[in-house]
Order: sequence, then C-alpha cells, then structure tokens
Amino acid sequence: MRRKHILSAILGKRAKGIGDMISKISSIPSDLANILTLAKEGRLKIEFEHIGLEKLTGEIEKASNRISFSLLVAALVVASSLVLLRQGGGLASRAFGVAGFLFGAVVGIWLLIGIIRSGKV
Repeated sequence: MRRKHILSAILGKRAKGIGDMISKISSIPSDLANILTLAKEGRLKIEFEHIGLEKLTGEIEKASNRISFSLLVAALVVASSLVLLRQGGGLASRAFGVAGFLFGAVVGIWLLIGIIRSGKV
C-alpha cells in the first residue's frame, strides 16, 4: 500500500510537469503565427539587453580620447613647424613656434607614458 502511495505521488508530480509541458508545446503554433503576423505587418519589435558591455565601452572611450589627443598633438607640431618655417617671421612668431613644439613634446611624452603604464602598447 505504501508503494502505491509513493508511486502515485511520484507520478502525480511528473504528470503535472508533463501536463504543463504539453500545454506550452501546444501553444507554440499560435505563438509562431502571431509572430509571423507581426513581422508581415512590420510591427515586430525585438528588444536586446546588453550585459557586461560597460568595460568595453570604457575601453573604447579611453582609446578614442587617446586618438583625439594624439591628433591634437600632431596638429600642434605641424602648426608649430609652419610658424617656424614662415619667411619673415619675427622673434615672437619663432617663440610661439618653439613653445608649440615644447608643449607638443611634453603632452606627447605624457600620453606615451600613460599608454605604457596601461600595459596595452
């Protein structure tokens, strides 16, 4: 009698699980039909949630900042070269050109040290 009771308890739990699974499986065709109808009408919306991309976003921002900073340093060096190569430039323009070179060198070395410290050369 105990065996029958235990067997019916086990089968009862299994039967409930199987019943739930059958009801879910039987709803698949109507769900697919609804999805296809929405897709045909252009009303199907899929929402994605990105998980764990914060670190990647931070790295991309850091890299883009370095690239922008590097471009500004390069532009400063080119502009300083043009100022120094200009004919008829006075002492003030030469001082401005040299100051641009020095500032570009300091900022460039600072950027290089930051890149080396990050370990991602």
